[in-house]
This record gives sequence, C-alpha cells and structure tokens, in this order.
Amino acid sequence: MYTIAVTCGTSSLQSALVKGDGADSVPDESFVHEFLARPMNDGKVGAELLALYKLWHEEGVPEDESEIYFLVSDTQRGEFVGKLLTRYIEENTSAKAKSIVVKNLTPISDERFYRNGLPTLVREVARVLMDKGINRGRNAILLPIGGFKQSSTFAVLTAQALGIESYFLLSPRASLGRIPPLPITLDKEWARRGDIHHILVKLEEGIEKNEYDKLLKSLSDEDKLKIKPFVEVERIDRTSYVSLSAMGMVLLYTIKQQTEVVLRHREEDLRFQSSVSEEHSKRAILKHDIENLFQKIPFVTFVRVVKYSQHEKGGKPKVTLKGQNLFSVELPLGSDGILTLEVSTTAETPEEVEKAHELLKTYLSENL
Repeated sequence: MYTIAVTCGTSSLQSALVKGDGADSVPDESFVHEFLARPMNDGKVGAELLALYKLWHEEGVPEDESEIYFLVSDTQRGEFVGKLLTRYIEENTSAKAKSIVVKNLTPISDERFYRNGLPTLVREVARVLMDKGINRGRNAILLPIGGFKQSSTFAVLTAQALGIESYFLLSPRASLGRIPPLPITLDKEWARRGDIHHILVKLEEGIEKNEYDKLLKSLSDEDKLKIKPFVEVERIDRTSYVSLSAMGMVLLYTIKQQTEVVLRHREEDLRFQSSVSEEHSKRAILKHDIENLFQKIPFVTFVRVVKYSQHEKGGKPKVTLKGQNLFSVELPLGSDGILTLEVSTTAETPEEVEKAHELLKTYLSENL
C-alpha cells in the first residue's frame, strides 16, 4: 500500500475562473460535471491529478494500492478544490482519497499564515506520511504540487527530515522529477533533554526574540550552534519573533510520536486559588464554572488566578509553557473579558509536559 500526500493549489479551477472573480469564488455545478468527465491525463484537470496519473503510469505506483490525502488551504476555494479532487479520484479511479483543510493556511494575514498555517502544514504532512503511512508499514510519498510556494518548500523539508521521497512536476508535458531523501539525522536524545525540549516547546507557537535570547543564555556554545537549524526569525509589525523552522517542527513532532505518553492522575483534590488583587474576577469564575472546568482534567493539580482583564476580548484559549511544569492559560470569557491563570499538572518528563500542553489546548478549546 502507498500513502500519498499532495499539496494542492487551484490549477484544477483555472479553466473556470475568469479575471475579476473574487478570491473565494468557486465554479458552478456545470463545471463540476464537466471536470469529472475529463480524462486524468488532460492538463485541464490540474497539476495535482496529472502528477498522480504520471506517478501511476510512469513511476509504477499501483493505482489500486494508493491512499491519497489532498492538503488544501484554509479558504473557501481551497476546501472546494479538496472536495472536487477527492470526488474525481473516487469516481474515476480505483484509489482512495480524502481532503484535509490545513487550518490557518490562508493569505488573509501574514502573521496567521507564518505563525499558525505553516506549522500546521508541517504537522499535517508529517502526520499523513508517518501515521497514515510509515507507521502502518506502508510506502509514503509526497507530491508537493500546488499551493503557496512556502507550503511546497516546508512540505519537502518535512519529507526530507522524515526520510521520505518527493516527486515534483515542472510542466504538464514533463515527467515527474524525484527528490530522494537526504541523509539527515535528527538528534532526538538531545532534543529530549529538559532544557532543549523546553525551548523547542516554547518556540512551537513563537516568542519574541528578546525572550529567546534569554533562554539561550543557559545553553553551552555547542548547544547554541546546534539549535540554529531548528529555529527561524521573522519580523512582524516591527517586532522580531523566533519560532521553529520546518526542521524544528519535524524534530518536535517525531519526539511526540516516539512513545505513547500517559499522564498520571492527581492523587489529591484540585487546588484552586483565587487572587485578592483580582477580587472582581470571582463573578466571572462562578458564571463560567471555571473551577469545575479544570476539575474535569484529571492531571491538573493546581490552578491560580493571576489576572482578570474585564474589558478585553480574545478569540481562543491560549496555553503557554512557563516552566518545566507550569503553564500560563488565557481564557476568553466572551463579553466577560479574559481570565489569566497559572496551571500545574502531574507531568514530570519533557514528553509528559508536552503531552499536558497538547491536551490542555485541545480540552479548553473544545469545552470553553
């Protein structure tokens, strides 16, 4: 069996889109019927399907043993393309297909694209190639065919770091080009080391450069040099931020996937500490049942109210690692403002801390 990840653009729609169409406009149903009737080696079906056709008929990958994952942008047009390509594969071939919308991979905001979209793309590419492919004993292939230029670059780097080959298509008439995996070695034991792991986790969501410089002070010159390929610096609104590079994201991802981490349940009752200086927060805490929210998380041991900003508003809960086992949690409470907490858990090892980080983010996003 073969697991094939395909980064997608909108080349399949070009024959239907005209100058002046809005960024999120999509073709009508008549185009869909016409598209589904076209042969797969017709250039008008787009680069993604043409590359798959060449992979099957020129590279010898069995069509009926292929499971395809179309990775599309977080836009109305991207979602449309994913559904269209999936339907084409299901109705015209013996392969299986599924589309995945890469959250925040959108041109609407540079900050959202670079700090959220690209990291999500790396995780999705790695998840598909490893979890759906290699870890199931399958062959895995990346086709970085369409989409934003940065997306293709990050996708290829991810495949390279995982030791997985990629194929690219320069033009409709050209044969597929192969990018063999380079002999890249990721030092996972070094990355698991407490201080290094702490920095990598902090960088997953990006931090200001001055904070990063402070973290580096505790490292040896050798470690400072070793960590460089795994980070990148970007400037947003006159402020410099440091975050994980594509290679850094892959390194952190592979560490997460090495072993199944189970967090120990707390042995005593949850301790919830209010703040005297933030006395006005009590009404919001009771209204939104915040103590009970954390009571339902069995690995949380201690919650302390740090700040209550009654007139501020926020989008989604934010969970940031502050220490080896200390998280800063910002909870948006709608019209009731934002509540900032410090949260401790039963996590002890770097892997457990990372697991707690992930579970906290997921649970709070789904239950608040």
